[in-house]
Amino acid sequence: MPTECDAELTGAKAAALARAAVNDLPVLEGFVLTTAWSRRGDPPEAEWRVLSGAGAKALVVRYSSVAEDGAQQSMAGLFTSVLDVRDRQSFRAAVDEVLASGPPAELGAGEAAMAVLVQPYLAAG
Repeated sequence: MPTECDAELTGAKAAALARAAVNDLPVLEGFVLTTAWSRRGDPPEAEWRVLSGAGAKALVVRYSSVAEDGAQQSMAGLFTSVLDVRDRQSFRAAVDEVLASGPPAELGAGEAAMAVLVQPYLAAG
């Protein structure tokens, strides 16, 4: 199974989307800051630049927790997603905001249990 489908690395939401893509289902492009990503540095500029067209296209920065949507629990809407992210500074702030909304310690998930999924923002309308 590809690394992208590993929920312990990419979180449940991103892993489910990766499995859908592997099975030729339509999925928006994007990238994941995995649970192994170092939170001490800036989010990767190269991936942001490609997906956003250097800021020309808005993005959504979403949580992808390893603790969400399992057989024993659903955490839909519990964590933060940031919509309409347009520039590099806003992207950095959105990643920080999503990570800060991570699973509570009482779930036993720990700080490393949150990945960040970045995709194009599609405005409703």
